[in-house]
Amino acid sequence: MLTTESRKENSMHKVLFWDFDGTLALPNEAYSEALDKALRVYGYVVPFDDIRRCTRVIPWHNNQTKYPHVTGEPWWETLYGRIRAFTEAWNIPAEVHTPLCHRYREELRAYPYRLFDDALDTLAECRRMGYACHLLSNNHPDLPLVLERMGLTGEFEKQFIGSLYGYDKPCMELYRYAMESTGAREDSEVWMIGDNPHLDIKAAKEAGLHTIWVGHRYAQ
Repeated sequence: MLTTESRKENSMHKVLFWDFDGTLALPNEAYSEALDKALRVYGYVVPFDDIRRCTRVIPWHNNQTKYPHVTGEPWWETLYGRIRAFTEAWNIPAEVHTPLCHRYREELRAYPYRLFDDALDTLAECRRMGYACHLLSNNHPDLPLVLERMGLTGEFEKQFIGSLYGYDKPCMELYRYAMESTGAREDSEVWMIGDNPHLDIKAAKEAGLHTIWVGHRYAQ
């Protein structure tokens, strides 16, 4: 009969890293929609395509995959600076900038993510099969609070959020850190599950992981 320690040791040989947006959660435009809502709170209506262009400055959208000196709160401050430039271009008064940014962050925390119908059942089945499930996501530093609000914290043994470590997928440092932190070894069965062929699949293969592509958005 396996003891608690032996079961734990055995589970470390079978590791799953899950992407969040587009893999467990339905594809969304959380960053753009949150900014749109924040602007409307203060009475400003900006074309959504322009809002999209503003939110594309988030690091992983422009190949800025390494920023170890800008994590946590400094990550937010950097994003706020980019939003300031956006609001200035739309002649939004400077005194609105700070409350607008804080509202934006609140809207991101409260964003109504929707999970795929089979997401929770799949996670539970993987755990039943002896896999340790971890989250590996390019996302904002408050994602752990979002997961807590959604009741998802207990679904993952560890959460690896790029903006908390200063490395985003497809950066090898993030994959290596995640593998070391979970105790994965050369003989471990380690998988990356994601929807982005470049960030999740190609990069994970280069890091030596097995991969599963959730191929709905990028089928073309």
